[in-house]
Amino acid sequence: MKYFTSAKDVTNVNGLIREALMLKSDAHGFSELGKHKTLGMLFFNSSLRTRLSTQKAAMNLGMDIMVMNIGSEGWALEFEDGA
Repeated sequence: MKYFTSAKDVTNVNGLIREALMLKSDAHGFSELGKHKTLGMLFFNSSLRTRLSTQKAAMNLGMDIMVMNIGSEGWALEFEDGA
């Protein structure tokens, strides 16, 4: 599936499951898909499992990864009106 922004984008659930199982069966067989692409991950709360599993999946697809943890790395975002 090229674009997935909502569950409504899935027209064939069984086909999507088959594709996911095929991708999982050969985790490194699709390393060209992410070539020359970067995944940026922004975390507001600590989430080790989410971070590691997403990072590993991106690596399997050949992507570069950038991680930013808000708060713990000296970065603070402003949420006030006008900021």
